[in-house]
Amino acid sequence: MKTFCALCTLALASAAFDKLVTFDGVKKTSFDWHETNDPVMGGQSSATFAVKDGMGIFNGTCRIVPKLAAPGFCNAQTEKKMGRFLVEGLTAIQKKHPDVIHEIRGIGLLIGIEMGGEVASFDDKKPASVQWVSALHEAGMLTIPAGQSVVRFLPALNLTQADAEEGLGLFEQTIEKLTA
Repeated sequence: MKTFCALCTLALASAAFDKLVTFDGVKKTSFDWHETNDPVMGGQSSATFAVKDGMGIFNGTCRIVPKLAAPGFCNAQTEKKMGRFLVEGLTAIQKKHPDVIHEIRGIGLLIGIEMGGEVASFDDKKPASVQWVSALHEAGMLTIPAGQSVVRFLPALNLTQADAEEGLGLFEQTIEKLTA
């Protein structure tokens, strides 16, 4: 009886959550995937990723990186299309505010924005990255600080273009508000 109750609880709990990713072709939750094979210091790890019968199949071998004498890595990533969309949007904002955005870097949806310029309302005792992130949180955008001046975007894998556009708008509005 206890086992049955536990299974029912698990079934009900899992039914309450939205699916972030599926491999069934449903537009909202299906993405294009690709493998990334150990790009670091001559690593030799390798993998494949395929979708078959509605399942994502990741198969790989992790090998020791000779120069590091440590394990390498391989992983599966979602499409790069949305990451490119965000970088292009950020680049457009950077062209309007070159003194505020010094550099945009990243891979896929993990994007770091090196912020610069003086913001009169910022406290010199706190890293600028933390103050930018606080302002973005107040505007309704979730970001994280990295180092002294980098704002990191790390959106969900199921980010839609509409959500990305909204985030870019909030980011630009926050820059304009703080640098006016």
